[in-house]
Order: sequence, then structure tokens, then C-alpha cells
Amino acid sequence: MRLTIDFLDGTDENITQLVLAVQYGLSTAVEGELVSPDFETELKAWIKAETVRLRPLYQARPQREYLRESKWYPFWIDLKPEQEVRWTQTKIATYFCVTGELVTEHPDLRYRGTAGPFVELRRHTGKTFWSHIAQIRPSGYIKEV
Repeated sequence: MRLTIDFLDGTDENITQLVLAVQYGLSTAVEGELVSPDFETELKAWIKAETVRLRPLYQARPQREYLRESKWYPFWIDLKPEQEVRWTQTKIATYFCVTGELVTEHPDLRYRGTAGPFVELRRHTGKTFWSHIAQIRPSGYIKEV
């Protein structure tokens, strides 16, 4: 079976609306035996492919708004080179910002689907790694238990 979907206007917004409509009605159509199992499989594969392709539309905007609403937003956007920070993935260790610049895409290809921004941090040993800014706090910050 092959599924072909043609649009008069094939914009990403129209595709997003169609994906949402199909997701909304597919389970009901399957329960009512209105679609065959093969067609259901094809539709789910198309939905997954389009969702992956459109992931920046789904992730970038809500995450950025969420970050701006955080009390840490002024701290994140004013990071300086060599600034000492806390990384929330550890209890007491401190790290240093390498450049302090925020990047929107993770430099490691394995994490490209993850919404940013990211900042490069350096351990005391000199090794560097990238972290999402939501995991960074001022150096005087102690995590509440």
C-alpha cells in the first residue's frame, strides 16, 4: 500500500494541521473499523516522518517562551567567558563557561533534534562539554532539596 497526500498549498502550517487532524481522528477510525490495519500503519509512519521533519516548529517556539519566563533568563543571556557556574546535574561541582556564547543547535550530531540554546562548559580538568542553559545556575546557587 502506498499513501499519497497532495496539498493545494503544501506549507508546513498546512501539514501540521493535517497531522494534528489525522492524529485526533485515527484512533476513532481504527476502533470503528473504517480503516484497514495496513492503512493505519501507513498513516502512523507518515505522521512520524512529518513530526520529525517539523520538529523545530513544535519545539523552538514553546521552549524559548518557557526559558524567557524563567527567573534565570537574565543570568543565562549574560554569561561571560570563564564565568564560574553551577551545573544542575551535579551537587556541588563548579564549572566555567568557555566562551559564554549560546548556540541554538547542539554541536554534537547525536543531539541535533534537541531544542537549544546550549553553552559550552569546562571542568576543572580542562575537559569541555555542552549543556542546555536550563541546567546552568549562578555559582552561588545551592539546589534546594
